[in-house]
Amino acid sequence: MGQGRWSARLGRFQRRDGFWLWIGGPVAPGAAATTVGRIVLIRSGRENDAVLVRHEAEHVRQYRQLGLAGFLVRYVADYGRWRLRGYPHWSAYRRIGFEIEAEWVSRRWARSLTVTPSR
Repeated sequence: MGQGRWSARLGRFQRRDGFWLWIGGPVAPGAAATTVGRIVLIRSGRENDAVLVRHEAEHVRQYRQLGLAGFLVRYVADYGRWRLRGYPHWSAYRRIGFEIEAEWVSRRWARSLTVTPSR
C-alpha cells in the first residue's frame, strides 16, 4: 500500500507550539476537534481556524497542568454533573469548566489580534 493511501486514511500531522495537530484524525461526533494530551485531532479543513486551534491549545495546557488522569476525571465529572441535572448533551458540554476556560482564552486571544483603527 502506498504512502498516499496511508496518509488519506490516517490524516497528516503538523508540529505546533507544544503539541501535535493530527489533521483528519478521529474526532468526536459533532465536534470540530478533540484534544488528548498533547495531540489535537482536528477535522480536515479546520486546521487553519486559528481560534479553534487556540481553544484546543488551551486544553493541551490544561492536560499538562493536571495530567491525563486529573484532566479526564474533572472533565467527565463536570459533564456528568450537568447531565444528571437534566441538561442535554450540548448544554452540558458547554458548561464544562475546561470548555468555558478554553473558549474564553481563545476568544480573548482573538480579540487581542484585532487592530483598532487610530483616530
